[in-house]
Order: sequence, then C-alpha cells, then structure tokens
Amino acid sequence: MRLPWYGLALASGVLLVGCSALINPDDGRLGSSPDAGTSESDASSPGEDGGPDPRPDGGDPGTDAGASGCTSEEPRCEGDALVTCVGGMEVRQDCRARSAYCDEGECVDWECEPGSRECADDLRTSLVCDARGTGVMEVVCPVACDPTDGSCTTSSDRCMDAPSVTLGSTHMVDLCIKNDDHTFRRAPGCGVESRADGGDTVFRLEVPSRREVTIELSDVDTTAAIDTIVYLRRLCDAEGSQVACDDDVRCEDSTVPGELCIGGADVRQSRITTRLEPGTYYVVLDHFEYTRGEVRFGCGEVRLTLE
Repeated sequence: MRLPWYGLALASGVLLVGCSALINPDDGRLGSSPDAGTSESDASSPGEDGGPDPRPDGGDPGTDAGASGCTSEEPRCEGDALVTCVGGMEVRQDCRARSAYCDEGECVDWECEPGSRECADDLRTSLVCDARGTGVMEVVCPVACDPTDGSCTTSSDRCMDAPSVTLGSTHMVDLCIKNDDHTFRRAPGCGVESRADGGDTVFRLEVPSRREVTIELSDVDTTAAIDTIVYLRRLCDAEGSQVACDDDVRCEDSTVPGELCIGGADVRQSRITTRLEPGTYYVVLDHFEYTRGEVRFGCGEVRLTLE
C-alpha cells in the first residue's frame, strides 16, 4: 500500500531514532539488558555479582590492614624489624626489643650490647660493639684504653709532669721527699692486700718495640729499711690499667746486700719481668711503713733499674 507523505515522514523518523540508538548506545539501557556485556568499570568494581576485588585481603581499603596487604609467606628484614605475612596482613616485630637484630628473615641474639665498649686485656685496644649488636670492632688506642669506660685516652692529667725513664737506665730516688697526697694503689693480686701507705712516685716509660722488660726496685739506703713495691700501668691514675706488679722477691733471688728475709721473701726488693708491646707505660715506685719486731720499715733511698 502506498503511504501518504506524512506516513513516510513518520516511518523515516522511527528509523532515524533506531539508528541513532545503535550509533550512540544508551549505557543504562544496554546494561539493564540480561544479554548485555559487562562494562570495564563494572568488571573492576567489587559487588554482589562476584566481580574481582583488587584488595588481596578483601578488607576496608581505608584501614592499615588493607594498605599493607601481603601475599608472600617468606619473612624479611626491614632494618631490625622482622616482617611476616599472616592471613594477608603484614606483622612487624622489633628484634631490638628482645635484645636481637634482624638478619636473613629472623631475629638473631646480640653478640654484644650495641654501643658498649670495654678494654682488651692488653689495655691498648678498645673493643666497641657496633650499633646493631652484630659484633665487636677493635680500635687501637694511641696511648691506652681506660678500663673505667673502655674509651681511648691520649693523656693522664695526674702524670703530665712525670719524669721520663728509658730502658737500660738506673735511677736513685729518695722516697722520703715524696708526699702521700695522692698515693697510688696497686691492683689486687700483688702479694699482701694491705695498702702501701708510704710516699710514692711515678715515671713515664716509652717502650719502642715489643720486648721483654725487667724493672727492679731495691732498697739501697744504709740507714733505713725500706719495704718496696713496684707496679706498671698503662695509665698512671687508673688502677685497672695495671699491667704487672711485684711486692717481694724470694730471698735466694735477692741482690740486695745483707740478710733480711721475712717468710722466705726479701721485702726490700721488688722485680717485674714481663713482655710489653710498644707504647707508653707508667712505673710506680711505692713502699710500706710499719714496724716488725725491732725493725722499723720506712722511707729512704731506693734504686730503680730498667732493662
């Protein structure tokens, strides 16, 4: 049947509307169709239709747990924090809180307390624990290691004016002119433990190379009896820096003229023989003052020999 002109116009309008819908589809209309495809934005958004969730733990993206989601089961170290993955969440443990450091995915007990220091037995080296407690570094001190805090020291205030002596020399010293304002005390393990309360003096000794050294202190006063004691230090004013000490020699080893033995020892002579490393040492000459029977021990002239 032949349509009138307004029928043709109406039909043409319907056709144009249909073509426009195909060229510029209505997303809402297409999405509502059960046969329509899923848009890219819908595919990446979680919802009740079971679409994929970009958050591994499926939690609230605003929480720390969502932000720190993890999948790896291998523990790792971040500094001294041990990081593990538990149920999709990172768990951090501070190894330092349990006196340990983190290494290769585990907390390892400290080898030493971080930052601590102490002196080696030779009092020439400071043993310094590193900042993590993984081990000890050896720091060779230019003069000596102070045993009070394990630090290196370059001078000793009380011995700034100490006279120098050298190996191969002999010195005569009158202990009567030495006052007792700052009596030095030897460290334990040197004969009797009583204090050498007489006046004392100190000398600075430079040892140029590693060698065996003999230091001998003898009573040579013909008018007095002197009970000698001699000790050697790395720091003159640090008791703990004592290297060697001797109070009495055996009577058969004494070279002091005259017979004055007490308990098998000649108290008038003291002798140190020891091997020393190169460096500065302090030789302390001291004596006891007391009366034993008819003998009065006091101050007088002594001889210092260094070989």
